[in-house]
Amino acid sequence: MGLPVNHPHPTSNHRKRILMLHGYAQNATTFSRRMAAVRKACADEVEMVFIDAPHVLNPVDLATNIERMNVDPSEKVNDPTLTPRGWWAKADTGKAESHATGLKASLEYLRDYLAHEHFDAVFGFSQGASMSLIVSIMLEKPHLYEPFLIDRKPVHPRFEYGICVGAFIPFGSICETLFATPFNTPFLHIYGKYDVVVLEERTKRVIELNNSSSKRVESHIGGHFVPISPRWKRFFIDYIRTGSANPGCVLSPSASSKSLDPVFVELDVTNAATPF
Repeated sequence: MGLPVNHPHPTSNHRKRILMLHGYAQNATTFSRRMAAVRKACADEVEMVFIDAPHVLNPVDLATNIERMNVDPSEKVNDPTLTPRGWWAKADTGKAESHATGLKASLEYLRDYLAHEHFDAVFGFSQGASMSLIVSIMLEKPHLYEPFLIDRKPVHPRFEYGICVGAFIPFGSICETLFATPFNTPFLHIYGKYDVVVLEERTKRVIELNNSSSKRVESHIGGHFVPISPRWKRFFIDYIRTGSANPGCVLSPSASSKSLDPVFVELDVTNAATPF
């Protein structure tokens, strides 16, 4: 199990804390590097804490994607900072439905972690985005999934807000229950117009269920990645500083330019079955 990746700061006791949940085949270190510009710009006011998913992915299962990214597979395995991880894996049952293998273990891991930490908000990408929604709903409606309770009590207060990029509703009975009714935690929902990993329709289903009057929706002209062009960096910084208090006052990154964001592929599964 990897350790959380945070970045100590002299004023940490006075800062807001955001739980950062990485995507499939990423880890805390790679996601932290991805968000470095935003993290550093907000360091005086916000502490971003990046944690590893509990499941280490099998390098054999990822071999094709590693080759496409021009990374030496042996380096990927031997360097612990590059170890690919996931919050669950999609398992076909042989019937019409699929389920998320490993999701229960990840929820237990997050439950125990949150019992000893405090966060004001949550930020997730892809699988991590879905996990951010799942955890938020469980904290908002603790009766829906009792295993997330300790001594029959919630382990953590509700998040003030969340940010999810490329989110979707996972397969399986747990998520069918959680997403059966709308939720109220305010989220910033971001999706790529040309995302072929998590299709726009899957993300829009999540957006429809978010009943908060403070929710916000943004899209970028790209695929399955967290956009980090200068205008998006500025947007993230301003939004995180504002929180959910006045989400509408932050200028949309789409308003200043219609140029294409630089392509960054977190996991190339364009020609393969989506693993989640």
